[in-house]
Amino acid sequence: MIESIAGRIESFRAPALRLNEDTVKVLEETGFTSDSSVCPQRFDGPLTFGAKRKLKWLVAPRKPYMISYDSVVKSGSSNILEIPISAAIFPFIGTTMRISPFITKILQKYLYHESKKTGKPVVFLFHPNECLDIGNEIVTTRRTSNPVEYLFADVIRHKLKLKNLGQASLKLLDEVITSAKEFGFEFVSAGEYKRIFDN
Repeated sequence: MIESIAGRIESFRAPALRLNEDTVKVLEETGFTSDSSVCPQRFDGPLTFGAKRKLKWLVAPRKPYMISYDSVVKSGSSNILEIPISAAIFPFIGTTMRISPFITKILQKYLYHESKKTGKPVVFLFHPNECLDIGNEIVTTRRTSNPVEYLFADVIRHKLKLKNLGQASLKLLDEVITSAKEFGFEFVSAGEYKRIFDN
């Protein structure tokens, strides 16, 4: 249904950025050509479930690469281009933007200058649901019996993720987009970038 409106979809991002070597094979089999689910140099610490699995991101290439069949954080011979989400310990994503606009501005300056120097694209991860204002009602779901994991990954993380939603998020997003324009970036889709990469 989406493709009948938007055209062929060839780019993928894994839910919660969780992909593995099987994902790469399935993406190839179903006709995808690019992915953007790896976030090199990002460290979430105890604020996420699956933090141990994401530690491998610390050694992933920071420039786009063809994914290996053996490891999603290594360059290899698959037909799937990984276009990494930008990060420098803190990820360049809507959640960071909403929790700390100050950190995001520092991160932007670093990533923008790095991109100009190396040619590496800047990839900002943002979810449309961050534009929704869900009010002040916070309900924390307990997903673990471990009290430390519950405190960090459920209670604290949940409260942080609800900060600056709705109109506040849109205003912050506008600032990110405006700063990228002022820095001279050209905005392209993952599909367009794949064609640039192949040439």
